[in-house]
Formats: sequence, C-alpha cells, structure tokens
Amino acid sequence: MKLAAYLIWPLALIIYLRASYMAMGRAKWRFFPADTFKLGQLVSTLVFVALLVLAILSKLNLLVYLAIINLIYTFLFYLQPTPRTTNSIAKIFILTNLLFALLIIFLR
Repeated sequence: MKLAAYLIWPLALIIYLRASYMAMGRAKWRFFPADTFKLGQLVSTLVFVALLVLAILSKLNLLVYLAIINLIYTFLFYLQPTPRTTNSIAKIFILTNLLFALLIIFLR
C-alpha cells in the first residue's frame, strides 16, 4: 500500500497542475470537448482524498500531512479560480510538494 500511495501522489500533482493551467488559460489543448478546470478540481480532490486514506492506512505521516495541505490548496483553488490567484496558489503548491518530496527522500 505504501507503493500505491507514492504512485498516486504524482498523478494527483499532474491533475491539479493541469486544472490550474486550464483555469489560468495556459492549457493548449483539451483531452475531450467537455474538459474543464472544474472537472480537474473534482478529480484532483478525489485523488488527494484517496491519497489521504492510503497514507493513513499505511501510517505514512508525511504523506498524511501533505495530503491534508494539498486538500486545503484544492479548496482555495475552488474558492477563487481567477488567473492571478490560481497562479499564486499553483506556485505555493509546487513549492510545498517539492519540499515534502525532499523531506521524504532525505528522511527515509
């Protein structure tokens, strides 16, 4: 289950960033005609919840904290999806996940 948690994390990152870039108007193409950033928000939220459950069951404390923080960022992204706010939240999101990736690598 630990491996599944570590494999779900990059998937959730990609989905969240794709939705962010769609909200900012920087996405060049869509996967299908009805693809919107709201759908990306919903899917990334569900994947982060799945990551949280897997991390709790696997007793991976850093991933539990990361999943909770990422759910907060997803909530903030849902509240105000303007390009400027989304850009700021996306930068903070990337930095936070990079910091946790380094912590996971070095504390392992």
